[in-house]
Amino acid sequence: MTPLEQAINTALIKLVSERVVERLTAQKQSALVVFDGSIHGLNDAHKSVEALREAGWKLDLFCAKEACGQSHKTCAGCKSTAATDLTGADIQKRLDGCGVVVAASMAVSLAAKVTMGIADDPVSRLLTTALELGKPIVAARDGCCPTCRGREDRGFGANSAYRAMMVSHLTTLVNYGVKLCDATNLAQAVMGIIPSERQTTSNSLVSQAPARVNAPSQTGKRVIGWSDAKRFKGQALHLDHNQLITPLAAEELRARNIRIIKG
Repeated sequence: MTPLEQAINTALIKLVSERVVERLTAQKQSALVVFDGSIHGLNDAHKSVEALREAGWKLDLFCAKEACGQSHKTCAGCKSTAATDLTGADIQKRLDGCGVVVAASMAVSLAAKVTMGIADDPVSRLLTTALELGKPIVAARDGCCPTCRGREDRGFGANSAYRAMMVSHLTTLVNYGVKLCDATNLAQAVMGIIPSERQTTSNSLVSQAPARVNAPSQTGKRVIGWSDAKRFKGQALHLDHNQLITPLAAEELRARNIRIIKG
């Protein structure tokens, strides 16, 4: 390779890296916010969404038909689509454009569908696809938790078996990597997951932190690309707080069951 070709190659690599950094940085402050129609914790969820908006977050709002029937100013900016019109390409596009998915409300029925991998309506399709793509998800548990504030006041009298079913759904969601919180703390939870992307996992799934083996982060590279991920060998890739990883590289690691740990 001639000196001129080397210079052109270096300039192109730098340009591509800068564009990747710009895109990933923009994603860090963007969220796809989903309302499914659950009324539990709804007012707190609306306040949390407004807090994110005031903090400068770019929000893509999606409301189920039932949620759009509820009166709230958040819904005024949503881009709801009928189930028959929400294609796989639509879901992919909206998920690609966000850094985190926020289930601002989640009823028991939605929690059950997601834990079972059932995607038969727009909201469940969005969430199950997000899980399959490895997108960080933060969910308000008020609508599917047997001990949430206000549930007893509404006459909740389910027996222990039904309550245990609800708890099992929450446990499964945590095992899937979903970060659960009360609706009142939703904004704080979302801002805590980006950019560090920390996800809550059950204690049974947390093992001793693996050693850093041939980690690309040790090379000082700011952007970890697909080729770096392909060469990586180990149980987990540790990234420094100022490093980014491309979506293709992240997908390569997840396909090999390699965890990505930032910070």
